[in-house]
Parts: sequence; structure tokens; C-alpha cells
Amino acid sequence: LLHTVCIQHQGQVFITDTHSERLLQHLQTIDITPQIITLA
Repeated sequence: LLHTVCIQHQGQVFITDTHSERLLQHLQTIDITPQIITLA
């Protein structure tokens, strides 16, 4: 996953315990459309 996101697509991975809706709100203020993957 890290190789695909970071190396192949020059993206970033954030690992956080922040609620996904709160994270989306903050990232959208800087015009970023993230993909949220929830791990259980």
C-alpha cells in the first residue's frame, strides 16, 4: 500500500485516530479530496 500510494502515485498516507468526518472537513478547506480507509 505504501509503495503504491507514495512511490507510484507520489501521494501521502496519514495514519490517525481522528474521526473521519473531522479529518475530511479539515482537508477540504485546503482543496484536497482524500480517500479514507478505515481499519478495524
